[in-house]
Amino acid sequence: MLTTVIFPSSGSKMYLPLTDKKNRAYLKAAKLKDPPRHKVYGFGVPLVMSEKIISKTVIRVLNGDITKVHADAVVHPTSSRISFHGIIGSTLLSKGGSALENAVRSCIQNEGFPTYLEVRKTPAFNIGAQWILHCYSPTWRQNSNCIESDLSVAVMNCLKLCESERFCSVAFPSIGSGKAGVPKQLAAQTILQTLKNYVDARSGNTSLKVIYFVLYDRESIVVYTTELNRLI
Repeated sequence: MLTTVIFPSSGSKMYLPLTDKKNRAYLKAAKLKDPPRHKVYGFGVPLVMSEKIISKTVIRVLNGDITKVHADAVVHPTSSRISFHGIIGSTLLSKGGSALENAVRSCIQNEGFPTYLEVRKTPAFNIGAQWILHCYSPTWRQNSNCIESDLSVAVMNCLKLCESERFCSVAFPSIGSGKAGVPKQLAAQTILQTLKNYVDARSGNTSLKVIYFVLYDRESIVVYTTELNRLI
């Protein structure tokens, strides 16, 4: 099943979007069942689509609204100015309103704007998580040549901050694969492998007991479910 093309002249990969037919073939190749169908894929009450335990840390793929996940922190992929222009950002802002804007403003005054791949922490408002981790994330247009390493560093910085704060749970979206343009399969492979490397290196000695990937579209759910089950 074709999801990746490598051009001989450049060695670079092109990740192809998955149609419903390709979704089924992709899952069949990985020997997985199709994720359960719901009336609507999108922003609803989070439903568990897949889960795996890696070095005592539970990894769960959820379909639903990331603001409804009960976790210590939720990750917000953003820019150097901590804007709320993306899908996750606009959803967080719609819940947090002026209280969230004031918290971000105070954070910037005290700590400055984040540098590339850096993370800033603010309180969360009117969502299931207590904290928001604002991560200055890579984009495909500006960083395609080093997207895997940059994306890995961004995820690692989020995990390290969670560890330093002794968080037990964190909810990630698919960093980079929305408006930032990173192909979903590449994002899933990179993020999940980074997470596995992190927890494996600590042999279960981490404060993070549950890590969620909260997704709202069918293609992302298929890709993350498949790539999670492929991890060894």
